[in-house]
Amino acid sequence: MVHVEAMAKAGLAHLATYGDTLLSSAATVARRSEASTSILQPLVPGVNLPLWHAPYLLLAAAIATVVHEAGHALAAAADGEMRVVGVGGFLALFLPGAYVRIEGVDDAGRWRALKVWCAGAWHNIVAAVVAAAATLALPLLLAPVYSTSGGALVVGVPQSSALAGHLHSGDVIVGLGRHPVTGVADLARAIGSITAGEDSSGFCLMDIAVVSPAAGGARRHLFFQGPPLILSRSVALSPYTPRLASFLAPLAPAAYAAAAAADGPLLLDVTLRYLVSLSLALAVVNMAPVARLDGEAAWALFLGGILRGARAGTLRRVQGGVVAAGTALLVANIGVAALSLAPA
Repeated sequence: MVHVEAMAKAGLAHLATYGDTLLSSAATVARRSEASTSILQPLVPGVNLPLWHAPYLLLAAAIATVVHEAGHALAAAADGEMRVVGVGGFLALFLPGAYVRIEGVDDAGRWRALKVWCAGAWHNIVAAVVAAAATLALPLLLAPVYSTSGGALVVGVPQSSALAGHLHSGDVIVGLGRHPVTGVADLARAIGSITAGEDSSGFCLMDIAVVSPAAGGARRHLFFQGPPLILSRSVALSPYTPRLASFLAPLAPAAYAAAAAADGPLLLDVTLRYLVSLSLALAVVNMAPVARLDGEAAWALFLGGILRGARAGTLRRVQGGVVAAGTALLVANIGVAALSLAPA
């Protein structure tokens, strides 16, 4: 048994969890979205998002871009009279981009060409729906290898934490006082119950039941003395516990601890959420009448169809005015959003 005493002021000043970082960043973006008059909010790691999100944001951007361009290519191939003659990718300000060159789209009929120009945005919408469904169903999708009822998995302990050296990545919290813990939500409820009954000094003595898969599933107890809420900020937790941990962890304890610290389910969840946001943003931006994007050609074809009886000069002026207005609105949106940015 180990007795751990939390020093309140030091703990309040320094302790933070991995999950808190994600949630506070999301809340920050939400507050800025409410305060800003812009529709599209830039996502900039290190500015309004945690820096560690950068690789997952870029991965989601790459997937959304490939899906978009694949949509154009598939629509052209399905037409039968168009041909994809080139594909490529590039980086613009460290952001991934891609393109396809389609032969015959300019000579196709109005509605056939419109279908090809709109296919990229349509595929982005489908990708966003699939990613959103996968995010909601993540516990079910990961069920063969992860359990969400096996306790709260420790994925990290800050060096400033009172629990540093006592809890380790890969440990599983299975109880707090008289409360069994089958997941992170249970632990939060248990801390809430203890908080409601704490003494006037704000300090409590809590018994934390911990299972260590790396030690063959050995169970031990830590006694934590301090404000209950500091306990919730003293360790980074995941609701996903590996099903084969008791078998694999003793064979390779270091590899198991590293895998637990990586927290694969959280990273997958973050990537899927960015894929939803970026796919929808790509669809909206490319269907808006903006110069040099899909919307410029799509709106020209659309307006040409509904203003079929207009003179050529009048039609060109209408098309140019719509694209100029759309481009100006996008630039204004980006400008307003940029002014609202502040470090996360």
